[in-house]
Amino acid sequence: MKNSKKVLLALMIAASAGSFSSVSYAELDAGRISYSPAQALDEVSANLKKAEDAIAKGAANDAVVAELQVAKDMTKEVNANDKVAFKMSKARDFIKKAILEAKNGHFPEASALIKQALSGVADAKTSL
Repeated sequence: MKNSKKVLLALMIAASAGSFSSVSYAELDAGRISYSPAQALDEVSANLKKAEDAIAKGAANDAVVAELQVAKDMTKEVNANDKVAFKMSKARDFIKKAILEAKNGHFPEASALIKQALSGVADAKTSL
């Protein structure tokens, strides 16, 4: 009787753990857009280039910050190996610093940081 209770309890725990796992349903979510690592890196590069173009055209702080924020958010979509994650972490740090510089209106510094972030993204892409 003791063993049957233990077996039954173990089966109930295993069944409940399997039924509440959201990871197994993540790919089936119709509202979620998933990107391959290469697509996400391309999106990050495109948004960084848009921010760089906005700086060159003399856009307002908010427009530059918005593009940089989108690029920073897209870095979270890059899901690859540890080398890529490490390089994207460095690029994300440059993007964060560029956002702070752009908020303060220091566009030459922000542009230099964007270029460093672009080179970090390019390095990450070669590590795929």
